[in-house]
Amino acid sequence: MNRTASRSTALTISLSLGLLASAIILVWMLIDQFTTNTVSAHNTDLFGSLGEVPDPAPLWMVLYAVFGVGAACWAIALTGSSKGARWVRWFATIVFLIGTGLLLFIFFITEYDFPALADSPIFPGGWRITSLSMAIYGVIVMLIAWLPTTDRIRK
Repeated sequence: MNRTASRSTALTISLSLGLLASAIILVWMLIDQFTTNTVSAHNTDLFGSLGEVPDPAPLWMVLYAVFGVGAACWAIALTGSSKGARWVRWFATIVFLIGTGLLLFIFFITEYDFPALADSPIFPGGWRITSLSMAIYGVIVMLIAWLPTTDRIRK
């Protein structure tokens, strides 16, 4: 009988990829903020016609908070998974529910205070797609986390 990879191995690999993706996103965020600053440019494009352009710092703080805490949670879950901890699936599920809610918030939030800007996304397209992609990847990790285990297969 051929043994397939166990759920815990698959979960550890998928958590590693999630942590790697979050680290890459955080580095990309730093580079973006200090070079092209797409959030500020989007802010200027969105609000420039109204006169005063709001400070983009709160938007950057939301992005850093969501992806920074997300990276920390990936690391915690990865550490637990690599040690075979039983709490990892439940921790990952709770983090998934909260994190996906925040990522979808970034994807869907629009300006509503100004009628001229109704339904205009607050975050730039690149960060919205990145948020949606991480939310979709979270669904994949949850499917892996709750697969039936193959740890009990014996030769």
